Amino acid sequence: MNLATFHIGRCPGQVSPRSTQENQRHLHSIVEKTSTGKEIPMSAECLPRDRSIPASVILLIATFAVLAREPVRANEPLASVIADGKPWEMFVVKRRASNILVFRPDGGGTISDSLASIHPTWRAVPDGICITPKPGDAEKCLQLTRTKDGIKASQNGETVWVLKR
Repeated sequence: MNLATFHIGRCPGQVSPRSTQENQRHLHSIVEKTSTGKEIPMSAECLPRDRSIPASVILLIATFAVLAREPVRANEPLASVIADGKPWEMFVVKRRASNILVFRPDGGGTISDSLASIHPTWRAVPDGICITPKPGDAEKCLQLTRTKDGIKASQNGETVWVLKR
């Protein structure tokens, strides 16, 4: 089916410079041609130009869901956010090197680069995380801070590493 003619008019109730008779002719000028060439008048639907409040709220929620990188977790310690079992890109500031960090909720994990992997253990502490790189090593405690790019780990005010997804 082809649309032979399609004219967009004003919806009923809207002010139009046309007369009522012209509006009626205009609304009926929307026709469809069948395969036999017969023209069938079609009715025009009018859509509201303003959005209702529920539709706007749904649109807003959908936008936030699409754009959100991480779920909102109010008052959840950042150590628990990191330890979700999913990989993080870990940029070690002093070495200027990137690693892959995966911490699991059970206190275990993996830190790996292109050559080697270690299997540290971790525990949450107020405002941070304590990590033991391997059995027998000293535990290293770091303060965790959320940044616009991810999560920063620092010790004595200096950034040690930054995590990104």
